[in-house]
Amino acid sequence: MQEAIRNTRAQQTSRNPRPRAERAVVLGAGLASRTAAAALAPRAGHVTVLDRDALSRVDEARKGVPQGKHIHLLVPAGRAALERLLPGVTDELAAAGAQILNRAGDFAIHIGGGRLNVQGLHPDFVLIGATRPLIEGVVRERVRALTNVEILGGREARGLIASGSNGAVTGVRVRPKGEAAAEETLPADLVVDATGRGSRAPRWLEELGYEAPHEESVRIDVRYATRMFRRPPGRPDGVRNVLIGALPGEGRGAVALAVEGDRWIVTLSGMFGEQPPTALSDFRAYARSLWCGDVHAIAAREEPLGEATTASFPANVRRGYDRLRGHPPGFVVLGDAMCAFNPTYGQGMSVATLEAEALAGALERAGTARIGKTFYRAARPIADNAWAQAVDDDLQHPQAAGPRSLRWRLTSAYMARLLPAAHRDPAVGQAFLNVMGMLAAPPSVLRPGVARRVLFGGRRPAKAYAAVGS
Repeated sequence: MQEAIRNTRAQQTSRNPRPRAERAVVLGAGLASRTAAAALAPRAGHVTVLDRDALSRVDEARKGVPQGKHIHLLVPAGRAALERLLPGVTDELAAAGAQILNRAGDFAIHIGGGRLNVQGLHPDFVLIGATRPLIEGVVRERVRALTNVEILGGREARGLIASGSNGAVTGVRVRPKGEAAAEETLPADLVVDATGRGSRAPRWLEELGYEAPHEESVRIDVRYATRMFRRPPGRPDGVRNVLIGALPGEGRGAVALAVEGDRWIVTLSGMFGEQPPTALSDFRAYARSLWCGDVHAIAAREEPLGEATTASFPANVRRGYDRLRGHPPGFVVLGDAMCAFNPTYGQGMSVATLEAEALAGALERAGTARIGKTFYRAARPIADNAWAQAVDDDLQHPQAAGPRSLRWRLTSAYMARLLPAAHRDPAVGQAFLNVMGMLAAPPSVLRPGVARRVLFGGRRPAKAYAAVGS
């Protein structure tokens, strides 16, 4: 870890001796804020990270993240972006016990009524198997070690301060948590809101005389239950990530992931108000009810550890900051505060990390004065691709309320042909898996080489796989 910190500090000091922001403040303490701070550190004189929660231990879920005890994935594109921001972090996570999944045999992806036929992986297809507290804790310690980054817990942002003829943001009103009369001002020429779905940025913009962003949502009412199980250390090989996607109209799904401490983390999900049970026998019965038996094989075979936890997610929500006509200089919003997706697709942390990279590029190009428009233009395709992947799939369920456009209908018709092809043809399976890993945009499966296989490919039977529990 010390060598990685030294390398990061050397990279930090060599990148940009002339800071593009004097004082940056990042709101929030999740992965979105940590990666934003990592992106800003080489380009700012000083970076302060504020969060309402007191700082937690590496192995402890934060109060501000109600889903922190459930499965969180850094999909391959997010892992690669995190590595670029904090070189060596993948090895550091592995040293802390995280599983590094980078072989086709590590994955059993059951979607659309069958298992993806994947016989080889993109070189960047590396997935991290770890709990969210471990990922956040390792990243937090790396960011804390940066010489110009300060992390303050137990502070609550109350609003923005703006001044000058152009209304530039010049600071944040801050109050120590639980102290009603102790509000203070923290100066900044760049403020980044990474506070998640509960962001108050729309109200703050209105207080400064700007319009609030239009909000688009697709309600799905996902509820889930998670349990830990022991994973015998004598099984280093074999499948370490199992995904069972919900079939249209049914809404039940599951994910099992090998994580640190020789454990499986298993999350069962239900859509449109269906709550997976928490009692062990009922948890196993729910897993047995799924259309594929691989997660049940793990839950039924392995020793449970501790009690189950539950959480819920009401709706996909996107706030159109990129469509606003006016942006206050020196203020941007990223991560779930801008766009929050159905967590069963595992996109959130990776989208936030990719947006942090986009933030760095925007600050380099535009400085603080024009950063809003520049950043949102760069972040739009990241959010567009993740939104299309999540919402297009959620709208396959008749219960989901949302616009089913001509584009969606054409896409759905094509996907109805693509998924069966992906079950039998490894080239199609790989193309689709790259989209799931955010290494390729959803339109990539329309490329001629893939489309020919989808529309005119042979009817070879799908590859036979052994069950995970066998």
